Amino acid sequence: MINNTLLGSYELESCFNEAVVYYFVQKWIPAVKEKCVKATTYVGPHVEKVSTKSVEIYRVCRSTITPHFVKVQELTAPYVLVLTESPVMLTEQ
Repeated sequence: MINNTLLGSYELESCFNEAVVYYFVQKWIPAVKEKCVKATTYVGPHVEKVSTKSVEIYRVCRSTITPHFVKVQELTAPYVLVLTESPVMLTEQ
């Protein structure tokens, strides 16, 4: 008798699991896919615009700052050369 009740509850649980799986497969998964497609089609152009603007800003900043870096390198080159040629003099002082 105990085995019959356990078997009956197992069948009931099995039917319940099948119903839940069927519900998720038939209802939730298509709804989630549809929402993802809508989000992708809505967000896609915005992401593309932001990425192109980011690249444009990077290029403008780089072209603006590069001449200043070149000037700094030209002004500091003699001092760096002196420091690299005579490290012993600096440690003795």
